[in-house]
Amino acid sequence: MEEADFLCKRIAIIDYGKFVAMDTSSNLKDILGGDVISLELDGNKSALMEQIKGFRWVKTVSEDDRYLNLTTEKGERMIPKLIKLAHENSVEVTSVHLHKPSLEDVFLHFTGRRIRDQEVSQNERKLERHRQRMRRRRR
Repeated sequence: MEEADFLCKRIAIIDYGKFVAMDTSSNLKDILGGDVISLELDGNKSALMEQIKGFRWVKTVSEDDRYLNLTTEKGERMIPKLIKLAHENSVEVTSVHLHKPSLEDVFLHFTGRRIRDQEVSQNERKLERHRQRMRRRRR
């Protein structure tokens, strides 16, 4: 994704064979706006996620495995509020990452999963097809 960001004038995001977004890298990242905060959480985060969705200063919220990803303005000022809210909901924050939106974040926004998750599932499908071919040959 970093190479595409650096080398390409226009980028298309394809999800299950359908174009879901296409524009310049900077325009795609501007869609998210603000900062991206990724919270690695341990515990039941559903109530926490619902509360976070209710804040005006939160633009987007998505869940990814153990992570809660959100975009907001002035992310560095929001992190203490988020940690306090997690504590109030008996959810442990095990790590926090703050950064400007990347193409990986844009992909996650449009598809609901990380690019690496898609690569893993494609590799798993290839491996399963290979196993099926090998079983047919043995018969």
